[in-house]
Amino acid sequence: MKSNKNVRIVVAALVGVVVLAGVGWAAARQIKSPAQIAADTAAPNASLISVPVQRRSLATEVIVRGTVRYGSPQTVALPTSSLKTSSQVVSEIPKPGAKLGERAVAMTVSGRPVFVLQGETPMHRDLGPGDEGKDVRQLERALARAGLRPGTVDGRYDAATGAAVAQFYRRSDATPFGVTEAQADKLSTAAAAAGSATDHLLQMRLALRTAAQGSRKGTSTRPRSTRPRPPRRCRPPASRWRPRAPRFTRRVTRWGSPGVSRPRAIRPPLETSPRPKRT
Repeated sequence: MKSNKNVRIVVAALVGVVVLAGVGWAAARQIKSPAQIAADTAAPNASLISVPVQRRSLATEVIVRGTVRYGSPQTVALPTSSLKTSSQVVSEIPKPGAKLGERAVAMTVSGRPVFVLQGETPMHRDLGPGDEGKDVRQLERALARAGLRPGTVDGRYDAATGAAVAQFYRRSDATPFGVTEAQADKLSTAAAAAGSATDHLLQMRLALRTAAQGSRKGTSTRPRSTRPRPPRRCRPPASRWRPRAPRFTRRVTRWGSPGVSRPRAIRPPLETSPRPKRT
C-alpha cells in the first residue's frame, strides 16, 4: 500500500513539475525585451520580387435597347465672294455615306473645289496678300499640317502663304485661283487712268518751268538804286603779300685799301604799312 502511495506521489509531483514548466514557458513567451520587439516589428530586407505579367484586352459588353435614325440635316452654306460676281453653281457633291476628313474635297462649286480644313474660326471672307487675322493664322496652321511651308505662323498673309496655297491646290489637281476677267479689266482701266494722270502731271510741270523761264528773261519791276557803289578792295593772298624795302647802293671804302670800293647793298629798317581792311 505504501508503495502505491509513493508512486502516486511521484507521478503527481512530475505532473506538477510539467505543469509549472508549461506555465513558465507560456509566461516567457508573453514577456519580450524591447530589442526583441524592435527586431520582430522591423521591415524585412529588400529583395527582388517577380510577378508574371499578361497582356490582354479588357472589354465589357453592354447590351442596351434603342432606336437608330438619321439626325437632322445640317445646312452647309458658302459665304458670298466679292471676287466672283457670277452665279455659283454646285457642279459636284460628295457621295452618300462618304467620310470627309481634313483636306478632303467636300464639293465642287463652279468648277472650283471646296476643301475641308480643321479650325474654330469660320472662313467668312476672301483671303489675299496683306490680310491679317485669326482666320489667316488658322489657314497657315492647316497648311503646315499638310506638310507645306507657309512661312512664320503669325496671322499675316504674305508671299510664303500664297505660295503654299498654290501648292495646296496643285496637289489636288486644281488650278490656283488667279485674276478674273473683271479684275483684269479693272486693272487695265486703272493703269490707263494712272498713265493719263502721269502725262497730265508732266505737261503741267513743263508749262510751269516755261513760265518760270519767261519771267526771268523779262524786265524786272524792282527799282534799281542810282547811288554808285564804293570800290571794293580785295586783300591779296597771304603767301604773296610781303612788304619789301627798296634796295639802293653806296660806295664804301674799306680800311687799309684806299681808293678801292665796290657797291654794297644796305637794307634800311623795315617799315610796314597797315594792312588794308577787308570790305
